Amino acid sequence: MRYALRKDANQNEIVDCLLKGGASVYTLHVPVDLIVGLRGKTYLVEIKNAKNQYGKRGLNDKQKEFVTNFKGGAVVILDSVDSTINFLNATAKA
Repeated sequence: MRYALRKDANQNEIVDCLLKGGASVYTLHVPVDLIVGLRGKTYLVEIKNAKNQYGKRGLNDKQKEFVTNFKGGAVVILDSVDSTINFLNATAKA
């Protein structure tokens, strides 16, 4: 099954929030949406938009396969500015 490469409608506001929080952000499309560097660590980030049906379904089959088989750290899933702020706060405490 092939999935279109499209950007979630909330991606720009999430990226802006990450940048304001001091992160560096590199935009991808495959296998995840973003590589985020923050406080000396690297995070793989998948953006979901819970406001539409596609986002509500969660990870697609290719994304699930990547998350399951990836030998690095966990993939962070962000779906709003609030979840992004929570992520930034959590990394500050770690």
